[in-house]
Amino acid sequence: MRSRIFFKLVAAFVLVIAAATATIDIAVRRSWEASLRDEIELSLRQKTLMFAERIRSEVQKQQFQSNKGPFQCTLSLGIAVYPDDGKDAKTLIDHADQSLYHAKHNGRNRAVAWADLAGVRLKAVK
Repeated sequence: MRSRIFFKLVAAFVLVIAAATATIDIAVRRSWEASLRDEIELSLRQKTLMFAERIRSEVQKQQFQSNKGPFQCTLSLGIAVYPDDGKDAKTLIDHADQSLYHAKHNGRNRAVAWADLAGVRLKAVK
C-alpha cells in the first residue's frame, strides 16, 4: 500500500515538474526567438559589411596570371540593405551605386554602406 502511494506521489511530482518546465521552456523559447530575430534584423548591415570586407580582403590577397605576367586587383564595394536603405529595387541599386562611388573616390579598396554616408555630401560622378 505504501509503495503504491509513493509511486502516485512520484508520478504527481514528475507531472508538476514537467508542466512547470514546459511553461518555463515556452516562455524562455519565445523570449530567445524574439531576441534572436531582433539581433538578426539589427545586425544585417554589420553582417553584410563583414561579408563584403572578407571578400574584398580575399580578392586582394590573390595573384592572377595574364599573358603580361602576374597581377593583383582590389575591390570597392557599395552596400544598401533592404528595407532600411530603400523599399524598392531602384532605390536600393541607386544607394548601393552611390556608396560604391563614394568608396572609389575616397581611397578605393573598401566597402561602404549607404547608412554610413549619412551627413556626407556625395559628389556627382562625371
